[in-house]
Amino acid sequence: AYLYHNNQIKFQTSSSGISVSGSVTADDALTVTSTDAGDSFDPDITLYRNSSSPADNDGTGLINFKGRNDNSQDVNYVQIQTAASDVSDGSENGFFSINTMVDGSLSNRLDIASNGYVGLGTSSPKRHFHLNGGNETTKIQITNQTTGSSSDGDGFQMGIATDGTVGIEQRENADMYFTTNNSERMRLTADG
Repeated sequence: AYLYHNNQIKFQTSSSGISVSGSVTADDALTVTSTDAGDSFDPDITLYRNSSSPADNDGTGLINFKGRNDNSQDVNYVQIQTAASDVSDGSENGFFSINTMVDGSLSNRLDIASNGYVGLGTSSPKRHFHLNGGNETTKIQITNQTTGSSSDGDGFQMGIATDGTVGIEQRENADMYFTTNNSERMRLTADG
């Protein structure tokens, strides 16, 4: 089935779903409008997985932001995922994740777990805010940098220098440091 509007947009249904293609000349390719004057959350968009046998960790939605690379291949540069981590009646839990393309592979960037914990660089946050720098120095930076310079600019930086194994509660043999205006001002060493 096809639907044309001013020869610009084509809706096509197939066994794999609905595709929207064609040349779009407007600034907004898709606009959803509500004229409701009430206090409801309109307009709204619902992605609904109506499974006859729901199970824990079923995916409930996936949005891909796709583009081409210089080899004419389609690439998912950014991906948003949601899941029902627990489908038990009365104790349902949900999960939200954002992935971005890094060096040719989709990598986890941000997770909101079913317990409300937020993770950056980890898909299993252990605290209300869990930042994991992996094998590199973990940094939190606040700066007023407005140029494209590669320097850190003026501001405050706090980090954990990686020098050991990562544990849930601690990082062994690691220093914590504080910098302002691109200079280290204080360091708490691993031995205290």
